[in-house]
Amino acid sequence: MTTTATSTVSGISVSLSNQEQWEKFYPHTEMVVTRKSGRLLFPHLKYILKGLDEETEYSVFLHFERIDNWKYKFLSRGWDKWTEGNEKLPIDMKQHKDEWKCGRDWMKDPVSFDYIKITNNPEAKKENSVLLQSMHRYLPVISIQKKGDTEKGEFRLGITEFMAVTTYQNNAIASLKVELNQHASGFRQTGGHNNKKRGIKRPAEAPPLSSPPLAARPVTLLRVPPTVPRTVQLQYPSVRPVPQWIQPLPPIESIPIGRPENKENQMEQPVYPLVTSNMVSLNYPQFMDLDSINNEVSWEMSNGMEQWKNEVENVMIPHYWFN
Repeated sequence: MTTTATSTVSGISVSLSNQEQWEKFYPHTEMVVTRKSGRLLFPHLKYILKGLDEETEYSVFLHFERIDNWKYKFLSRGWDKWTEGNEKLPIDMKQHKDEWKCGRDWMKDPVSFDYIKITNNPEAKKENSVLLQSMHRYLPVISIQKKGDTEKGEFRLGITEFMAVTTYQNNAIASLKVELNQHASGFRQTGGHNNKKRGIKRPAEAPPLSSPPLAARPVTLLRVPPTVPRTVQLQYPSVRPVPQWIQPLPPIESIPIGRPENKENQMEQPVYPLVTSNMVSLNYPQFMDLDSINNEVSWEMSNGMEQWKNEVENVMIPHYWFN
């Protein structure tokens, strides 16, 4: 396991700024490759560069080198060689996003490739994605090129070796990544992925009322115009029963009462009952025809009283006989 690489030609040395994390995973490190947008590596690749000329410009590159020509399979005891590996892919070298800088600037802070993603989707064309083959072993290689030179110096750190997988095969490695990766808090014991109540909406706080509540608002009563009932119920004074000694007159034909043509045919007008305070006062017509005797009076209206007849129908009033 190598943790530092030094060039015997240029004197440049490369090491890891997060070596302690890599040591916890080695030699069983697994990196997940996904088909959609790719997956970031963890632990991240953060290098410390030394031995650069402070005034000379350099550029740093990264690529992934397949270690052997075997395809592996995970068993209960670990990774074993399974079958012959797939055809190797061409090297996809990624230049650091800072491109060219003076040696002084490169050595000032760790050089990080934490934005690089690995994928197994051949159609992925993003600038920061690298195509890898699952179930194969890879080793990240960092290259440093001096401005004006055509050759690059390559540096390999054996501690960064990993197996490309589509899902974690070793549960211990998966648990360790959740513990150390601050961006995997949702997968921890108290994280959202392990919360049984996940998906339950929390009640939202009620916004402040911009207007007084309903109980405090003034109530406006609507005035509904009264409706005239279609049926008028009339009350009349009770009529005493007729004594038995009074015999009813024999039935007679209806005698029209109208305007007398002469004084000989003139007869007295019928006497109407007295109107009390609890009775409805009606304007009776001046002319009527008696159709029956048994306390039933049929009115026929004349002189424009047709509307009055429609509102007051079948009105029963007592009547009296005159000698």
